[in-house]
Amino acid sequence: MNNEIVSLTEKAKTEFQQNKFAEAAADFQGCLDLLTQENDPLEIAEMRNNLGVSLLRNSDPTAALDAVLGTEDVFSRASDLQRQGIAQANLGTIYEALKSYDLAAVSYQNSIECFKQSGDKKLRSITLRYLSNLQLKTGKQYNAVATLQASYAEKPEASLKDKFFASALGKVINKLLGH
Repeated sequence: MNNEIVSLTEKAKTEFQQNKFAEAAADFQGCLDLLTQENDPLEIAEMRNNLGVSLLRNSDPTAALDAVLGTEDVFSRASDLQRQGIAQANLGTIYEALKSYDLAAVSYQNSIECFKQSGDKKLRSITLRYLSNLQLKTGKQYNAVATLQASYAEKPEASLKDKFFASALGKVINKLLGH
């Protein structure tokens, strides 16, 4: 990556952290335009994900979907489970914003599987929580409780509070199942 791209990427990331999402999206788009000339599919897919998240945070989920869609396949072909999982989670969040709940659930599940295969318990736990929230939103309370319990079970370095909550959720599930 050339210095102009690196500098513009850092600027965009700073803007994103400062909640300047429109500016970040514009700069990520500028980076994407420059990267396209370099023809580096993985970096292009990474930048498309950055652009998509910025667009989503700037309340434009349709444009975010256009930016992100297909990046998961680029990472899959490269056997990059980590970034494939992140791209799938981004898709899930975008689909959820678009109220395409079935597609969101599938994307979250695909993300969870990527993180399981890569061994990333932290991102798996976070994505399980996203899926649980979606399940609650769509009236799948029993699934949501089980998914939330799995989220706490996967959480690396769980606190005593987390362990207590996971145990309590297990008891709720057993009670609901009549055990």
